Amino acid sequence: GRPTPERWWLSWSKGELPVPHHSCSSAQAYTCYLKWCKAEGEKWPVTNNWFGRMVQRIAGDNLQVRLAKAGAYKATRMWLVAPPPAGVDFSAWSSEAIAAFDEHLKGWEV
Repeated sequence: GRPTPERWWLSWSKGELPVPHHSCSSAQAYTCYLKWCKAEGEKWPVTNNWFGRMVQRIAGDNLQVRLAKAGAYKATRMWLVAPPPAGVDFSAWSSEAIAAFDEHLKGWEV
């Protein structure tokens, strides 16, 4: 009876998806959710706007959203499931996290 974003979060946070549970951009999280919906046979995924709100509600303190600079002029929302290492440049760390998560998303064929 749970909404699909909540079910997705629970599966992802327990390590039950073929992508690791680590920090990524909000756009990547939504892409992961859409792939999960397709794999689960969910015909009507929620919109990106509702998705983020529903996940934040169930995730609580286990998810922080923070803006990161991604490129010269673009900012992106990062979903932090763990804090970045102390003393590390957040923008550089975010870029690396996004690139690593992209590789996992590409490897998940639905």
